[in-house]
Amino acid sequence: MRVERSLIRQAVALRLQLGKSQGAFWRMFGLSQPAASRLECTGRGTASLCVLLGLYVAGRIDDGDLLSLPDQEETSGTDEV
Repeated sequence: MRVERSLIRQAVALRLQLGKSQGAFWRMFGLSQPAASRLECTGRGTASLCVLLGLYVAGRIDDGDLLSLPDQEETSGTDEV
């Protein structure tokens, strides 16, 4: 759980550094703004989200990779953190 929170904190710091809003940044990961707010407050997310965040923070995937995925709203709910 400590790694998970650290990873989410890194992602938040990166989001702020890039000047992106919660909604715009976390939408790339399939989250709505309310779900993003809960994620940033609690520091807890799903295992799949943590894998994506780890790849993103490490620079292995970028915005283009995430934005090329099918719209998450079509395949699943966006309120799951």
